[in-house]
Parts: sequence; structure tokens; C-alpha cells
Amino acid sequence: MQGSETKEEPILTRWQQHRFLVMIAGAIVVACFLVSVALGLYNSSGAAQVDLSRPGYEAIRNQANQDQSSKSFDATGTLDDATFKSFQDLYNARAAKVVDVASFDDAALSEDSLQLMNPASVTDGSN
Repeated sequence: MQGSETKEEPILTRWQQHRFLVMIAGAIVVACFLVSVALGLYNSSGAAQVDLSRPGYEAIRNQANQDQSSKSFDATGTLDDATFKSFQDLYNARAAKVVDVASFDDAALSEDSLQLMNPASVTDGSN
């Protein structure tokens, strides 16, 4: 009889039987909590008020500045003296605006020095 002994399977508790489902449910609860925290920060930080992609802001979105007149260097074409001069002029205009601002000055983070909102001011040569 010793050779024909059967091994008994361990008895699993209810939680052990459904641990995968509990893990999935826990992941969903954590995800919902993190999304609610993110939405709370989005609303409380004021980012929701400047988000023009939200419904109801079509009129304001149409009034937003859509100036596409920023001058950029053409990536294709011939390489001659006129092309190099054109590139050098564009580069020097941008570099001058960057170098003119002191590194630790408050103006270093202004919209004018970062040139994010109004890139057209660089092309006209005015400072």
C-alpha cells in the first residue's frame, strides 16, 4: 500500500482561489484613485481654464493667435554662398536674443527671451 499512496492537494482558501481577480480589482481601484487625483490637480491648478481643446471653447479657440509667419531655414535646396548667408542671418538673429539675457536674471524665463509664443518677432530684426 505504500507505493499506491495518493498525494492530497492542499485546500485553498477562498482568497487564494480568487487572488488573480483580487489583483485585477486592486489595480483598477488604484488606477481610479490616481486618475481622480490627477483630475483634481488639473482643475485646482488652473490648467482647465486655459485648455482650449475642451468643448465649449470653439469661439475662443478661433480667436487664438494662429500666426504662422515664423521664418525657418529650408532643409532642401542648393548650398551656395547666398544660402549660407541666409542661414547665418537667421541663426545670428535667434542667437542674439538668447545671448542678450543674463542667465540668472528674471527676464531669462520671459516669453520674449524664450521665444515660444511669438517667434515672428525674431524675423523682423527688432529687439
